[in-house]
Amino acid sequence: IIDRIPSHQEDFTNATISGEYFCIGKGNSISIIHIPSGEVIGKISAPADSALVISPDGKYAYVIHKEKSSVSIIRISDNSVIKEIFIGKGCAVYSMSITPDKEYIHVFAHRLDSRKNVQEERVVVIRTSDNKVKIIKIPKQYLRRNYPPSPPPVLTPDGNYLYSTYYTYRGGLNYDIVPAVDIIRTSDNQLVDRIYTRGQPKEMLISPDGKRVYVNYGEETAVVGISCTYPINTVVNTISMKGKPFALASTSDGKHLYVANHDTNTISVVRTSDNTVVGQTFALNTPIALALTPDGKHLYVAHRESNEISVIRTSDNSIITTIDVGGISSDIAITPDGKYAYVVKPYNNTVAVVRISDNKIVNEVSVGGGPISIAITPDGKYAYVSNYKSSTVSLISTSINKTIHEFPVDRPLGRIAITPDGKYAYVAGYDEVVVIQTSDNSRVKEIDVSYPLDVAITPDGKYAYVNRREDYLSQIVVISIPDNTIVDQFLLPGKTGQIIAGLDGKYIYVAGYGANKIFIVKSVSSS
Repeated sequence: IIDRIPSHQEDFTNATISGEYFCIGKGNSISIIHIPSGEVIGKISAPADSALVISPDGKYAYVIHKEKSSVSIIRISDNSVIKEIFIGKGCAVYSMSITPDKEYIHVFAHRLDSRKNVQEERVVVIRTSDNKVKIIKIPKQYLRRNYPPSPPPVLTPDGNYLYSTYYTYRGGLNYDIVPAVDIIRTSDNQLVDRIYTRGQPKEMLISPDGKRVYVNYGEETAVVGISCTYPINTVVNTISMKGKPFALASTSDGKHLYVANHDTNTISVVRTSDNTVVGQTFALNTPIALALTPDGKHLYVAHRESNEISVIRTSDNSIITTIDVGGISSDIAITPDGKYAYVVKPYNNTVAVVRISDNKIVNEVSVGGGPISIAITPDGKYAYVSNYKSSTVSLISTSINKTIHEFPVDRPLGRIAITPDGKYAYVAGYDEVVVIQTSDNSRVKEIDVSYPLDVAITPDGKYAYVNRREDYLSQIVVISIPDNTIVDQFLLPGKTGQIIAGLDGKYIYVAGYGANKIFIVKSVSSS
């Protein structure tokens, strides 16, 4: 004990410290004591257990009123309320703090629905110099904190970034809860990063200099650096679509992008020079995969709810024929010479071979159980097919149209991509991306990526972009191909479909069917 301060209040029931001030409450009165002098600078009318913060100059008390969903600014000298900040109907105020530089007060609240589920996070930022107020609203899709219980978020001293805990489900198919910390840019409420922790966060604290966030999750504490550079892969533009865009295809010259829209059963044509929709094809049946012939004259379309595939003439975007392949199709790939289209039929456990010159089925190749995706090597000699039910990848020799090899990959639900030099195949497995060396079909690397859906490789063969789904969001994982290490990760709002790399190497295109947008990402290859 180095000192004793008179409480000036008998039988007080609550005591808190705010900077240089001691706040002692009893009944509906709180005494404010200046700690260095031990003097009472004033009394305010507020419940004894109120959460409050005192301004650095000792002139104002900021008091939370939970029952009113508001914050009162009280002038201590005369106990008068000079401002009442209403946070919002149905909002529960649960935390308040002052920044280390004493310039801002942060009030945290969340809006609940009738079942007490969090619908929206709100942060009230009050500038102490003039009591000006700014309210930051964080949308529901960036919140998942009903179970298990989690600590309140923290805001950087400058108010530019909010750190909030988040829970998702590993792989999206089972119930293993994976905790993380979200970094939200408050200027536009965009999620700029998600950092996974090894345990359930119990407390977060920001350092006084604003450079680090400490995340306590029981047995260990993680340190998150704030002054790091944010991803070099950034969304530079979006194209608004209708009907939940899912599949994509790009012309060889990169001038046009074809987009398959699930809900409207259409194919949209986008001019990439100005990202404008310039054409459309109707009368399709849930298009799920697209493949352009090398000369760009025809587009082949697979349908999720039809035994037929459609052939579209790109000069006028008209359907010139449909081909009954004898089963629902999930993917299409066309040989580099433009002579054959290989159509994956998941319920038949086969791949139909269509001769493009007359659009006739000339062969049917048996593969593993539940084939999902197909990719053809650049020399056209082989086709790799991922089989979800049998947890295998089938290798087809296109010269004889037979499966010549089959090797295990755990539940490959996503797509396959082959490097431009044909040396490696990247397979989206269940909980990993498997790298296959095509010379001997050996596994050279397993990259830990939960629930990958699609893989796209840049034209220079240096990077693989992997699209993985996670609740309301999608995460894009960037892999450096020479050493197969993850070099970047970034998030996109809503669920996404196919991802492709522009042939000029400058942009990555992602079909955002949850947001009804095509996301255009400046690729790491062009940085």
